[in-house]
Amino acid sequence: MKYLIVLGLIALIFYLLLFWRLRRYMPVVRQIFSITRSLYRMTKGAESARPAAESRGRSDGERLVRCAACGTWIPSGRALQLRSRSSVYCSTSCLENAAAEPQPTRRSAKR
Repeated sequence: MKYLIVLGLIALIFYLLLFWRLRRYMPVVRQIFSITRSLYRMTKGAESARPAAESRGRSDGERLVRCAACGTWIPSGRALQLRSRSSVYCSTSCLENAAAEPQPTRRSAKR
């Protein structure tokens, strides 16, 4: 039992000395692991996003349209459009804001 305790203390001292010597390299090692993890997530996300886009029938060459309210470019498949207008909108909030704004009145040509 005495030898086990002495062996444990020696191992602890060895671990602390090793950690003390290598502590300045730890941020570099953490950064390498962080970059590797983010690259893995990016490639995994790209692989899982492609089948979802293909299942909706979208292609990479889908036409982009511009929101009439805020000017954001969005795929035509996601655009919202009123039946009475030819304008397209990116979200319901843009559509509601555009509907709430008063429309310019047209004066007739008759006088």
